[in-house]
Amino acid sequence: MFSRAEEVYDHLSLPVMKLVTNALKHDDWSTRLKSILDPPETVELKDEEEKPR
Repeated sequence: MFSRAEEVYDHLSLPVMKLVTNALKHDDWSTRLKSILDPPETVELKDEEEKPR
């Protein structure tokens, strides 16, 4: 059972690793990594004000 789990685990990959690997192929790899690992701040959107019934 353990060998089966290990075999399945070997085929798993983290999507972010593909992004990192691709970023390292470019001259501006540092900037690309920063954009992946430290994305710009997001603005929290508020729900519409509740409408009176």
